[in-house]
Amino acid sequence: MWWKFAAFVVALTTTAPSAQSSQPGPDVVRFEVASVKVAPPLDAAGFMVRPGSPEPGGRWSARNSTMLMLLQRAFADYDKPGMIVGGPDWLNERRFDIEARAVGSPTPAQYQQMLRLLLADRFSLKTRVEPMPVEVYSLIVARADGRLGPRLRPASPKCLAELEAERVRIANLKGPVSFSSDDAQPCAGATGVQRNSGLLRLAGGETLAHVAFGLEVFMDKRVVDQTGLKGIYEYDLEFDWNATRATALAPADDAAGGSVFTAVQEQLGLKLERRRETLDVLVIDAVAMPSEN
Repeated sequence: MWWKFAAFVVALTTTAPSAQSSQPGPDVVRFEVASVKVAPPLDAAGFMVRPGSPEPGGRWSARNSTMLMLLQRAFADYDKPGMIVGGPDWLNERRFDIEARAVGSPTPAQYQQMLRLLLADRFSLKTRVEPMPVEVYSLIVARADGRLGPRLRPASPKCLAELEAERVRIANLKGPVSFSSDDAQPCAGATGVQRNSGLLRLAGGETLAHVAFGLEVFMDKRVVDQTGLKGIYEYDLEFDWNATRATALAPADDAAGGSVFTAVQEQLGLKLERRRETLDVLVIDAVAMPSEN
């Protein structure tokens, strides 16, 4: 999830996210060395599952990771349930340990591309992208009269000027974009857990497509903007992430009123509604048990 969250933060001042290609490009770098092993049987007394993540020094490792977990790391745009289809039964059963090392300090996108190449080389992975019906959360306007909530409004001239200044600043940066929790964000933006309340706060100036993308990071399904609202909006949303994960299905299950389902409706005047929509999914055409090191 971490690189998707990072992508959301960068999206605060850049363009809308787009679907990734299912295959690595011709210029992508590879891991310098990589070890792939079938993991031993899990010890019922205690075991660690690590789906895969970067470490200092260009290292990348996974422990007791299923192939499905590895695919979700390699193709982060398809990491929600139902977004990866096909493949053998062992995809979510057999587990693997991977140790790999890259030269330098790759970006999150480069790690994904290198992992795709590794899976293609060692697991004979072949994939394609195809549109299919998928269960999603559609972000829609809650009220029939179109009235929005108290924490959502069209961006003010001041907010738009701050966003433009930040866009220019990032465009002129030399080197990777980095953010600090102490940095002032445009439009009084915020992303993180509030110390006084323990609630997760998402705020700033965004298109509703970006708001949907930001919410998706914390949800169990894709979030699709279907509000029909155009332009930039200022928003300030606070919700209980733990309550959201416990609720998982709909606002009607939110007895305490702290989940994102309730917060989106009460604070923004929008609604997260479960629907089936046709989206691009990742289809596995071929995959095999890994070759020997």
